[in-house]
Amino acid sequence: MYRLENHHWWFLAKRRFIKIILDEFFAGKGGKILDIGCGTGGMMELLKRYGSVYGLDAHEEACALSCQRNSFPFLMGDANHLPFKKESFQLITLFDVLYHQFILDDQAVLDQIYDLLAPDGCLLITDSAFDSLKSIHDRAVMARHRYTLGELTGKMKKAGFSIIKKSYLYFSLFPLVVLTRFLGKLSTGSSRGVAHSDLKETNPVINRLLLAILSWEGWLLRKSALPWGSSLIILGQKK
Repeated sequence: MYRLENHHWWFLAKRRFIKIILDEFFAGKGGKILDIGCGTGGMMELLKRYGSVYGLDAHEEACALSCQRNSFPFLMGDANHLPFKKESFQLITLFDVLYHQFILDDQAVLDQIYDLLAPDGCLLITDSAFDSLKSIHDRAVMARHRYTLGELTGKMKKAGFSIIKKSYLYFSLFPLVVLTRFLGKLSTGSSRGVAHSDLKETNPVINRLLLAILSWEGWLLRKSALPWGSSLIILGQKK
């Protein structure tokens, strides 16, 4: 992640999608922002445009790499037990965190986050979509579950959030993802083979082409929710 997330098309597109949502619904609000599961810190440069950013991650090496990249405050910690005072943050982000196998109870995590947000504070989530797309990649990144929009928005509403914006992402590449995952299962089986991530260096020409396609998708996201995709994004607000 540390090596890829500043130039790989998937990471760059994800940052653009997040920027679109934050520019529309959070720009100018300011305040404290908590990035839970910040990993190697690739999102924090973007988030600093919207407030004072704090990072939390359970992985020691990820925190060390993030510190090399950023000068933001970091804390090693577990999303299952968030060590912060109630109503401490105006924005909390969970970028591809809830799906992880170390999340013991996703509903309990959402309940905690609701308590940590100030009144009218926001929670922004991205995550993997559709359990039917599980593959060797998901095993490699220790995925527990892939969500549908209906399922995850239901959990957020149960925690008390009102939903401001929700959409699938990587809509334009979804047929290719489905085909790739289907062929992968045919060749290795869904639970066999050596686990490895799909994320790797991409040919520069292909990288630019995919990023251009997803830039067009970003324009669509500004207009309306996208009906399907391999990931999803949801913005909720504390009532």
